[in-house]
Amino acid sequence: MIGTATAQHNAYLKSIGVDEVIDYTQGRFEDQVKNVDVVIDTVGGDTAERALTTIRKDGRYVSVAARDLEEKCAAAGIRCLARGTAFETPRAVFDEVGALATMGKLRIKVEKTFPLAEAAEAQQLGAQGHTEGKIILVVNAAKANRKWPPTAAEARGTRVPYRTARLLVLRLLCMLALARGCEPGVLQAQTTCESLRKPDSSTVSITVAKTVEPDSFRPPGMPDPLSGLPRFCEVVVHLRPSADSSIGAEVWLPASGWNGKLLAVGSGGWGGSINYEGMAEALRRGYATSATDDGHTSPGASFIMGHPEKFVDYAYRAQHEMTLAARRLIHAFYGRMPRHSYWNGCSAGGREGLLQAYRYPEEFDGIIAGDPANVRRNAWALWLAIQTFKDPAAAIPPAKYPMIHRAVLAACDANDGLRDGLIDNPASCTVDFTVLQCTGADGPDCLTAHQVKTAQTIISPATTPAGQVEFPRLEPGTELRWDRLAGGPRPADLFLDQFRYVVYQDPDWDWRTFDLERDSARENAVDRDVDELDPHLGRFAMHGGKLLIYQGWADQQVAPGSTIDFYNSVLALSKDAVPGPDWVRLFMVPGMGHCSGGEGPDTFDKIGLIERWVEKGVAPVRIIAAHRVAGTVARTRPLCPYPQVARYDGAGSTDEASNFSCRSAP
Repeated sequence: MIGTATAQHNAYLKSIGVDEVIDYTQGRFEDQVKNVDVVIDTVGGDTAERALTTIRKDGRYVSVAARDLEEKCAAAGIRCLARGTAFETPRAVFDEVGALATMGKLRIKVEKTFPLAEAAEAQQLGAQGHTEGKIILVVNAAKANRKWPPTAAEARGTRVPYRTARLLVLRLLCMLALARGCEPGVLQAQTTCESLRKPDSSTVSITVAKTVEPDSFRPPGMPDPLSGLPRFCEVVVHLRPSADSSIGAEVWLPASGWNGKLLAVGSGGWGGSINYEGMAEALRRGYATSATDDGHTSPGASFIMGHPEKFVDYAYRAQHEMTLAARRLIHAFYGRMPRHSYWNGCSAGGREGLLQAYRYPEEFDGIIAGDPANVRRNAWALWLAIQTFKDPAAAIPPAKYPMIHRAVLAACDANDGLRDGLIDNPASCTVDFTVLQCTGADGPDCLTAHQVKTAQTIISPATTPAGQVEFPRLEPGTELRWDRLAGGPRPADLFLDQFRYVVYQDPDWDWRTFDLERDSARENAVDRDVDELDPHLGRFAMHGGKLLIYQGWADQQVAPGSTIDFYNSVLALSKDAVPGPDWVRLFMVPGMGHCSGGEGPDTFDKIGLIERWVEKGVAPVRIIAAHRVAGTVARTRPLCPYPQVARYDGAGSTDEASNFSCRSAP
């Protein structure tokens, strides 16, 4: 057996049966070892690729840290079992490992044991790195004096869940291999930030690598620095995966207190800038974090015209290349790969997360996808423009929106048994706008006949003359924000750019010529296999990934029904690979607009939810969300996993979530 360590750990490796110790600080291990039968690697990153060169053909590579090695392993004729690989271990194997530990034949070294009150000291010890044994934090004081391993009687009285047992076995392998960075407690930088600025390659260049002092980072164009940021290493990266690519990305690395994880954040609209606010939220929570401009710095989609490779960058490649770069920088800075990787995005960022789950199913352990902007909504938006304001007589003045909203609440607010200013389940809401039609001249409190038809069209699905439904409707409850899609006098650039720059490649394309059946078909053909959502996410589920989707019922620019349709398709298409919804949840948010805002409870800890799901196996079954007024919580409500809805229990304040239960929708 051959092991790698620094010289100070030589004796320890010898004591656990290592025959030859290589000091990795004195030379590259791959230059000293060849034709190895099996490599156990707990470091990952470039160490994984270097380790592959030491293994004989038909040998084995086992890792709890490496990813995306399938092609390289196959090319080398090596069998790889790496992180994300689906496999099952018979329970008998775990029983045997437990028996060996109980009999003392399998020795587990404990570095130090701490009571819960000394958790900070335990973290500090782990943060130093290079410990030889386990650091134990005792939660139950009654068990503080128990020894490890347990006696045979104690072992018989303990049942370890399968997933926990597998984790223990992996950590045991980790200990036996004695690779540095084995424990997730290496929280400090192992090198300087400035050292990350290495010579350029043909596809990657680092233009900035500098240390940023606390509360001093000011995003470009912003007057004030972002508050609450710790000291961190800012790395600005330029990526060129194709000859026509020009992808900007940033990676922020906490100078200390790193939680051992990566959180990548998505963009919005057509991209073009870095999501600094999203990165700041991640950094405040101890994450290494990354974001990209999606391959351009334009205000809209004009960058795509005549540049098909940039279209691919925008759709999914920029986010993937950014993540690979972030992982490499994390390894270079901390000496280890992240133990968990997450994605957090809303709108276009939600779509980006879903595309990453489809195309790179082993890249993220957990994905948060809010109000995912299905690109087919652009045809829907143009259809609404034609129907609602191409003819000026059909346009509804925004001053009438509050009056319409009050009428919708009067018709549907009480459908859930409670009048509280929220439509809990708009899908069950039917509104007859003819009751608002003016009986005489047009006025602020009524709608003309043309406007009645417009209002009815807005809350109706996009349908061809032949009756084919192309896209779901805008839901009742969105009336205060109708100007986004129906305000005129022309469609918003966000939607119009899809057709003038992507579909027709003509900046002068006239939106008034739009035909739903013809142009949606052409749009779908262009988007297919690029930025169109694909619900085949079974490989992400099999990898163990968790997907948290949320959607505002009062979203003014993404039809909520499109997200529900996608969720149902995901469940149907993945049921053979992963039966049931234990890996994916959809939460519909009453009254919430696009990603946030509105009259509903739009504030909840999405990151904490995905962390508990991935790291502790606790799937969200009820989310407590808040609605704030002037920064103060005015109301809390439970969000329920779709298709359940929150229902008032009949007693107590209707502004407190504790008085509501999640129930099946009638």
